[in-house]
Amino acid sequence: MNLYTRRDFLRSSLPLAAASATVPHFLSQSLLAAPGTEQTRSIPGQNDHRILIVLQLSGGNDGLNTLVPFEDAAYFRARPVLGMRKKDLILLNDQLGIHPALKSLQGLYDEGEVSWIQNVGYPNPNRSHFRSMEIWHTGHTGRRTVQDGWLGRYLDATCSGEDPGSPTAAVSLGTELPQAFRTPDGGSKGVVIEDPAAYVWEPSGRSRPQNERQKALLIEQAQQGLLGEASTPRIDYLQRTAIEASLSAEWVGAAVKEYRSGVEYPRHRLGADFRRVGQFIAGGMDTRVYYVRHGGFDTHASQAATHARLLGQLSESIAAFRKDMKRHGQWERISILGFSEFGRRVAENNSAGTDHGAAAPMFLVGPQIKAGLFGQQPDLSNLINGDVRHSIDFRSVYGSVLSSWLDQDAVKILGATYPRLPLFA
Repeated sequence: MNLYTRRDFLRSSLPLAAASATVPHFLSQSLLAAPGTEQTRSIPGQNDHRILIVLQLSGGNDGLNTLVPFEDAAYFRARPVLGMRKKDLILLNDQLGIHPALKSLQGLYDEGEVSWIQNVGYPNPNRSHFRSMEIWHTGHTGRRTVQDGWLGRYLDATCSGEDPGSPTAAVSLGTELPQAFRTPDGGSKGVVIEDPAAYVWEPSGRSRPQNERQKALLIEQAQQGLLGEASTPRIDYLQRTAIEASLSAEWVGAAVKEYRSGVEYPRHRLGADFRRVGQFIAGGMDTRVYYVRHGGFDTHASQAATHARLLGQLSESIAAFRKDMKRHGQWERISILGFSEFGRRVAENNSAGTDHGAAAPMFLVGPQIKAGLFGQQPDLSNLINGDVRHSIDFRSVYGSVLSSWLDQDAVKILGATYPRLPLFA
């Protein structure tokens, strides 16, 4: 049996893609997106498309102890134990300070690379983790159940248009694809990677030679079938799965091998995830969207120490990642969007913690953003059921990112028009 390498496969397939109109769109697009092909690069050896990293703070981040209104007496009345004093904060202005654990992130703020967007939420907020996260992932707040996600719709529009579609157009760090990656056709875009070293395609699950033979056979059969007359949607799906599984595994492996970094990342899960994202970007992956989760923010009890630890991990991970990407000449292409499914209630509870709330701040990090504070400071004298009222709909943030950073039609992807925010330079 003739064993195909990726280069052999691309060399033999690209002429077919160019010569035959019967080659399905996904194959020609995946081939054009392959590392090393000239069609995807304006700079030889380097991708140049923009990258969005979505950072999910799972559990409900306490916005009032992230951006602290230290001059508001109502804040201290509601939080006699958890209230943070001016002397302990990093001051943004004469009314607002940030948690001291965010020291590294404040350094980026001072350099004009962080924006805080205050009071972000949606009408009739839901305090269920599951339902609220579903709302943030889909971009829909109504009673009608929507399965596809805002990033899935973006990726579907992108991969169907001028940009090449590929199995690694979106990457989620962890063990599952986020609902945000689901597409309108009932599928999903992207791949899930927990450990790049273990991200291999082994169709037979046996020895390496057997796996290589099986992969070669599947790819050869897929090539033949793609140009055959007996193709059906089901066969096309199986052929596509075989090709994309093989290509994505090889591309991830190649990117990891190319990566070299002299930056010391923090030794915790979030630091490791950002290091992996750095591997893929510096190694030449064609990914448009990365999805990273940072969990543990459901601080119903003994919040102070846990919240400080989690914010510190967030801050130091982003700072290390930024340093790494600047060394690789990649930082100019990157924006990081941070959100949580809801904030916490204004009043602390009897366990020195806070319960599920509503509006909370989002943030953007990157060299192309407009740094500073957006939105109104929370009015703690005008609450809704004990929660901060939202003043900015989260879809305004999504829409601004889609149109200004990702160069897409935000109305088409979100299904409605929302006020745009001047978040990018």
